[in-house]
Amino acid sequence: MGPEQTLGFTPLLKKQSPLLETFKDLIKKFKTIFGNLEKSRTAANKIRKLVQGTRPASSYISEFRQIVGNLDWGETVLINQFHSGLHSDVKDLLLIVKDLTLLNDTISKAVRCDNRLSAPFEEDPMQIDTIRIKPLLAAEKRQCYTNNLCFYCSDPGHIVKNCLKKSNLPPRINAIIFSEESSGKEQPQLQ
Repeated sequence: MGPEQTLGFTPLLKKQSPLLETFKDLIKKFKTIFGNLEKSRTAANKIRKLVQGTRPASSYISEFRQIVGNLDWGETVLINQFHSGLHSDVKDLLLIVKDLTLLNDTISKAVRCDNRLSAPFEEDPMQIDTIRIKPLLAAEKRQCYTNNLCFYCSDPGHIVKNCLKKSNLPPRINAIIFSEESSGKEQPQLQ
């Protein structure tokens, strides 16, 4: 063996270690000195490709933690890698969180952000603007038609396309101009 080939085994050779007597012991020592390079290289490639996508953060975190078990990266590098794989909306919420220096803290805050984003929108029943409009039944439609009520909110004085409760857009106002025709009757005209 040349000097570059004995690099990890020099102490064993100098001591005439009994590990060198059996092949099995030699292989064990070799693995402890050099580790399983292929396993950590595969894990590094997997974790670099890992992204949350549309799945919940908890699923992403589970896979992330499994891969991290085969890596010996530092805390800061793992936090950066974890952060880079998160969904962009979760990343945006994490921007307001300070002092993310521990991986476990970063993960727990990411879960909270993801849960907040995926929670259904809840309306406050005390808000004045909160209105839930259900589709009208046939009888309700007839009543709206005969009483000139809005088909959306059932209020008088406007039609669906001008309903303030339907959208936040300003209402369109149609002017009614009365004109006299040759018959002498006033005929309304919409403009």
